[in-house]
Amino acid sequence: MSLQSLNHHRAAARTFDIWCLDTRRTRETALRSVKGFNAEEDRRHDRRTLGVDELRRLIEAARVGPVALGVPGLVRSLAYRLAVATGLRFNEIRSIRPASFDWSSSPATVDVTAA
Repeated sequence: MSLQSLNHHRAAARTFDIWCLDTRRTRETALRSVKGFNAEEDRRHDRRTLGVDELRRLIEAARVGPVALGVPGLVRSLAYRLAVATGLRFNEIRSIRPASFDWSSSPATVDVTAA
């Protein structure tokens, strides 16, 4: 696990520990002295902006690529283009259905499920 994930688990455990104290299930907080980790020391996925050339290669590779996780390459390439053009995230794009589109409004709109 990453240090950030461990910090999230620690926070959940400490919240439960405080709840136990508040509801008189324990006499003291057992996890009071448990310290968190410095997640900056464990950067596993430093995010960066893709260059235009990298983005074009990604979209083209997806377009001609095989079916992955049940999604054809052409659909993946269109989803990448939509994400770049709109800033929508994966789950927001995944929530789009034909009924999500309102073609009668000006301009046309699409409703997505909030993250």
